[in-house]
Amino acid sequence: MKKNYFKSVALVAVVALSGLVLISCGSGGGSSKSNVPTDGPLGEAPLLIAQYYGTESSTEGVKSLSELTDAIKAAVEKVKGNEIALEVDENLPFKANGSLKVSECNNPIEIACYADAEELGKTGATTTAYIVFDKNGEVISVESGETTDNCFNSYTKKIKVTFRLQPYNATRYANVGKVAIILQDSEAYKKAADQLKALQEDFISKKQK
Repeated sequence: MKKNYFKSVALVAVVALSGLVLISCGSGGGSSKSNVPTDGPLGEAPLLIAQYYGTESSTEGVKSLSELTDAIKAAVEKVKGNEIALEVDENLPFKANGSLKVSECNNPIEIACYADAEELGKTGATTTAYIVFDKNGEVISVESGETTDNCFNSYTKKIKVTFRLQPYNATRYANVGKVAIILQDSEAYKKAADQLKALQEDFISKKQK
């Protein structure tokens, strides 16, 4: 009985030490036994990035940044073309003609997606924000301060959305459900911004415990 007890204590110590190594080094890689799903629109990318941040452990140890970058780019390449629902505020001077499609990894934490779109010729307030939701309708990320030109290219007729995976939301991107592009001065934006702030504060609180 005592022998098994000491084995259990030793195992817990090893696991804890492994977690500290990952966090201090800031990176991890490879597949891992994790609760983070890899069958979402972004495939293994959210898990790999979470491992890099140290918010998810890795069974294959710590990888270099270059190896991690290669792994994430390869993961995104596997899911290239996967679709994510897109909604555009009817008050904006453009509209989407389809879903967002996963396109490319610009750097280890940014994944670019594009959707076919068209210009409507409307004028007025054009400062926009885009909100990323998970499949349960919970906010994952809010990107604000965008102009029409930032997210809609009138020459290519494309809408561009960039997912920026951070320590507090990387794993949540595994269940990304839809993106909404809205006016920044809307009530919908204020509500989403408050939800994002709560998510960030909750993450910080848990890290400090």
